[in-house]
Amino acid sequence: MLSQARLARLRNQLDASARQADAYVRAYMAAFRSEYPEAGVAEVRELAKSAIADALSVFGDQAAEVAGQLFDELAAEAGEDATAAIFDTIDPSEVDRKVRWLARRLADGDYPGFEGSVRDLTRYYVRRQAFENMARNCEARRVRYARVPSGTETCAFCFMLCSRGFVYKSERTAGVGHQYHDHCDCVIVPGFGGGDQDHQVEGYEPSGMYERWKACARTADVDADEALGNQELRRRVLDEVETRDWRWLYSGEEPEVSYGGWSARDKRKLAEQEKWEHAFLAKNGFPIFPIPTDRAAPANIDMWMSGELWELKSVTGDVRRVGQRIDEAVSKWDRLHEAGLSIGSVPKVIVDNTRGRSSDDDVAAEMRKKMIKYAEKGFDEAYLIRSDNTILHIRSEAQARE
Repeated sequence: MLSQARLARLRNQLDASARQADAYVRAYMAAFRSEYPEAGVAEVRELAKSAIADALSVFGDQAAEVAGQLFDELAAEAGEDATAAIFDTIDPSEVDRKVRWLARRLADGDYPGFEGSVRDLTRYYVRRQAFENMARNCEARRVRYARVPSGTETCAFCFMLCSRGFVYKSERTAGVGHQYHDHCDCVIVPGFGGGDQDHQVEGYEPSGMYERWKACARTADVDADEALGNQELRRRVLDEVETRDWRWLYSGEEPEVSYGGWSARDKRKLAEQEKWEHAFLAKNGFPIFPIPTDRAAPANIDMWMSGELWELKSVTGDVRRVGQRIDEAVSKWDRLHEAGLSIGSVPKVIVDNTRGRSSDDDVAAEMRKKMIKYAEKGFDEAYLIRSDNTILHIRSEAQARE
């Protein structure tokens, strides 16, 4: 099994190569700037392309060799006779297009901004050269590979790719998998370890990650597999992924419900259903921070969830009661705004229908009606905790089109 310590060493080595490339480009461009302070846009642009090319010829190849060492180690451990090769993976025409686009800053007189962007681009290409080399070697040896995250900075897009496990066969067949971005913390790992993909890399269990991808897809009312091949559906699921705690996404660890600032009296008065709702949302990966009661305020909002204020409404009656509870939530926002308190202009509501007497479909329909009624107030999204203990993210038609 590939250890996290070995992956950390690889990341550190690649980071070192990227930093060295950055320093080289910075010095290269500073020397040119010193000698030719009046150089025009075209000259500086071509200089930047030369600096990147020189940096990649040294530090990009260095990064590719580092990735190749991991490939060789894993092949040897699996008893495979395979040695990594070094491929030229960065297309000069792509570099040319990106530098030309960045050169717009030069035309605006922003040389420091242009130089900083060129250095960022160089670091990006160094890491990309390492990982594309790993992918090319996997393709040459017919070895499937996975994208393995560190988990600490994994974006929603990378989470999706990492959740698929050891399924990638080549850059051409990977589809959306063959995409990289700056500051990506993923590592391409060959799948020499056999069929059990959850035990090839320490702490990396793609089957669990994919279950959490599917949970987010269900909440977004999207088929998880269909979303992989449909950009619009994929965006809806990615938006949902971004609302969840990264630890939950990566490992399934539930975020702890934080009752910081609560008095013992307020905790005792908290209804058992509210405690269950808080725990249920946390179990589904939402960071939850219930807000203690402020008796001097004209109204109190229930909690912070995923960095935004939300009202939590439990219903025990029929669908008419759902509408009344949403009216109450919007009224709270209005009273707080009238009192001059800045709480955000958009009412956000979670409706718990686990004890309600109407179907989830009828409750969802009523919530959508209220979105139309309060559209001018910005009420365009809500969550429904359905009677079967699943969650539905309801968006207005306008927001769904965005």
